[in-house]
Amino acid sequence: MSTPDLRRWWVRLAQTAGLVAMGLLALFDLRYSSPTSLAALLLLLVRVGLAVATVPLWLPVHRPGSRRLPLAALILASASLVVTAAIVIIPDGRYGLGGGSWGLAESAGLIGVVFVVTRWGAPRLAPAAAVVAGLAVAALPLRSGADSLLVIFGLLQVIAAAGAAGVGLYLRVVAAGRERAIALVRAEQRAEFARDLHDFIAHHVTGIVVQAQGARFVAEQDPQRVIVALEQIERAGAET
Repeated sequence: MSTPDLRRWWVRLAQTAGLVAMGLLALFDLRYSSPTSLAALLLLLVRVGLAVATVPLWLPVHRPGSRRLPLAALILASASLVVTAAIVIIPDGRYGLGGGSWGLAESAGLIGVVFVVTRWGAPRLAPAAAVVAGLAVAALPLRSGADSLLVIFGLLQVIAAAGAAGVGLYLRVVAAGRERAIALVRAEQRAEFARDLHDFIAHHVTGIVVQAQGARFVAEQDPQRVIVALEQIERAGAET
């Protein structure tokens, strides 16, 4: 199995594992979310939709410098922050919006978004998108309350998001260094080829000039030698 095929196999394996993990976390969220009102049910559907919406961002292999990726991440993270703010601001006793799981699948999805944005996003937009997604991840536990344990979970999720950003940035730097090294090797090969080509052409052009000068001097004395010289000049010109 060649290296590209092996890499493609590992990528597909990671994608499958990520989908399975997201599915298990989504089942956990649904298991421990018991909406007691229509508003709570609608909000649960929105939260599930946000978790699902992260998949098209972190699952595919994006092109380097993608502008759509950080823009989509900004929109998704902002929507997550709005939902969290709505749950925190609206009194829990009125609609029963809080409690239960805050959305582990959404947390995992947003952490994956932080990774892919720092790894593949356009340089100008990626930092802002990663920061907003990190804030959304940090605020998610507040959907279930504001006690000290949930604050600790928020801090842990911030650390996980920072780790994902660090890994993405490291891989980005490594890939950029590899590309620069390849470009340098190619430039050196082109320069060496140009030097060899220059020497080859210079040799033939010098021979043509010398033969032409010699033919001019012997033209009056021995016309047959001029014909031979012209044939050699023609051959050298064709080779050049």
